[in-house]
Amino acid sequence: MEFEELKKFIAANSGVSIEFGSEEQAPSAEWISKAEGALGCNLPASYRWFLENYGGGEIHGDEIFSIYQRPFEDVVGGDVVARTLRDRNSGIITSSDISICTTDYVRFLCWMGESGQNAVNAPW
Repeated sequence: MEFEELKKFIAANSGVSIEFGSEEQAPSAEWISKAEGALGCNLPASYRWFLENYGGGEIHGDEIFSIYQRPFEDVVGGDVVARTLRDRNSGIITSSDISICTTDYVRFLCWMGESGQNAVNAPW
């Protein structure tokens, strides 16, 4: 699905199962760069697109992690850097993966850095 098609899908389902922010709520380019530096890798293009267009949000009540624009070591919650570093330190994901969502069903979604795969749903 192309990004413009995806925007239409998101708009059509907003308030039903999708609750996303807006471009006005998106993290600045400076914070995206800080996040990439803290993670030691570039964010995937599709995730950057999500951040730049929506900033963050939820699908069926499950938060898609965002960048809170606060010092990463002070953040509690769904900041992508804070969650990824915690998951890496816990051995849940590898040092090149990026956690972007956890669900109530004890599963998580991440970009698998070493394998080159995009979003992968993996057991917690």
